[in-house]
Amino acid sequence: MNKNMVSENTRILMMQLPFWAPLIPPQGIARLKTYLNMNGYNNVVTIDANVETQFKNIYEDYFNHAKEYIPDELHGNFYDNGHDVFRLHLMAHLNCKVEKDYIHLAGLLFDSIYLYIPSNQEIINLNKIIDSFYTKLETYFLSLMKEYDPEIIGFSLHSGNFPATIFLSELVRKIRPDTKIILGGSMFAGELRQETPDFEMFIKRTGNLFDKIFIGLSERALYKYLRGELPEDKKVICQEDLNEKIMTINSFVKPDLSDFDLSKYSTIASYTSLSCTNECSFCNEKSFWGEYQKRDLSLAVNEIVKSYEEYKPGYFFMLDVMLNHTIDDFSKAIIETKLPIYYDGYLRVSEDSCDYEKCMTWRQGGLYRVRMGLESGSQKLLDDMKKGITVEQSKQTLHNLAKVGIKTTGYFVIGHPGETEEDFIKTLNFIEESKDNFWQIEPHVFNYMHTGQNSGDIWSENRSLIYPEKYNEHLICTRWKIDLEPNRNTVFERLLRFVKHCDKLGIKNPYYSYEKYNADLRWKRLHKNAVPSTLELDSHNFTDTVRGIEDRIEAAIIKDDSNGDFAF
Repeated sequence: MNKNMVSENTRILMMQLPFWAPLIPPQGIARLKTYLNMNGYNNVVTIDANVETQFKNIYEDYFNHAKEYIPDELHGNFYDNGHDVFRLHLMAHLNCKVEKDYIHLAGLLFDSIYLYIPSNQEIINLNKIIDSFYTKLETYFLSLMKEYDPEIIGFSLHSGNFPATIFLSELVRKIRPDTKIILGGSMFAGELRQETPDFEMFIKRTGNLFDKIFIGLSERALYKYLRGELPEDKKVICQEDLNEKIMTINSFVKPDLSDFDLSKYSTIASYTSLSCTNECSFCNEKSFWGEYQKRDLSLAVNEIVKSYEEYKPGYFFMLDVMLNHTIDDFSKAIIETKLPIYYDGYLRVSEDSCDYEKCMTWRQGGLYRVRMGLESGSQKLLDDMKKGITVEQSKQTLHNLAKVGIKTTGYFVIGHPGETEEDFIKTLNFIEESKDNFWQIEPHVFNYMHTGQNSGDIWSENRSLIYPEKYNEHLICTRWKIDLEPNRNTVFERLLRFVKHCDKLGIKNPYYSYEKYNADLRWKRLHKNAVPSTLELDSHNFTDTVRGIEDRIEAAIIKDDSNGDFAF
């Protein structure tokens, strides 16, 4: 027996910490649990702390205060913008020990996103909320340690829960120095890519906090670690280090959701593909996931049917970067199940989406909501982004999807390098022309990443830090801007104009349940084939004539979705 091998009875606790969106049962740790169970490790517990009311309340408290301080006309896409402020504020609280510097940095965080600096007293009030989060997180975690007494703790690391992960890892090292701490997660696809200076800073800052860091798909790596088959002196493990075939999408196991209270989630997840076939200028998906892979259709559909039979969700969130290459066959397969299953996912504008009959087949196959990266109403800018679509195709796609009743969410990029005022006005005009075919519009400011974006090399010579260099060690993950037109202030001013324009047209970016309810009422007024409302889906109380489905379940529990499907 390998002297470094871990007993199959070893107590393993795997966690996803606040704050992370979307609010779905965490796939990564759920799949790891299945895989470990299949290989004899049955003492594994998975926990998602994001659903805990006390942490949701902290989140709401922080943003309610911020909303009160920031003038209404500067709110813009309030929560989406604010997430980065919140995350960086949480990290600064851990690392910035000089109060004067801490208050100054917090002010800079708000100024860079909202073009507003809160007063010192307002920042102190927000600091108290941050402090209460860490106090409650420590109490919560200590109760878990007492209940489960784990010998190994695994954290799923994402940009939103980076501060909480650092905080609890330091706590474990202080109170249980012999407990092993392992780390994996999507953050190593973004801010903490190995090629970035931030990764070096992260390794330096965390020192001996983590026994192993797994990058990429980690089922096999974690198993080999437990078997004592990984080198002790190598902290960071990639798939390439395993000396075996890279895992493919068809080797993924069904996630074990048995530890999660599914009544606390608006949806559960699945997928039909991995990575992307396109290379949009601002995206980093393909550089992380590699070449596009389609999942065996029978595996995908069987997993969804089994999940439906086991948990009775009527609504699935598809994790695919783009459903285009699988949606035809997938929709037909869902129709054949005759189950009241709906799904929501990302779709790229294409020739197929300009075909009304195809859109109707997707609707009949359960496609409930489509999230599309429309990005701009300027053809010049679309070409600069390497989108490979036309403005007319976007208009036709929106028309078709809306006509068959599928909810449409349009994502737009504000401030892509080279965007002119004329380009921006074309985007506003495009939205006005298609206003009745949008269920939701969500704008995002262009975000430059140090490494990984498809066109990153083109912009790298013009990058500079958003925050002063002296704060790098406090934030760990630095934030960058591109010193090209439009400048950062212009970008955020355009964002504010964009949001006001959509409000004037009656197109919302619904966040709370009542906002979704109103958006659904508008959608039903506009489109006779509209899918059931969110409320109807949650209560399992609807008739959908397009699909020929009637779903009635007595005493159904309506999920508390007050914080939206992407709350954190």
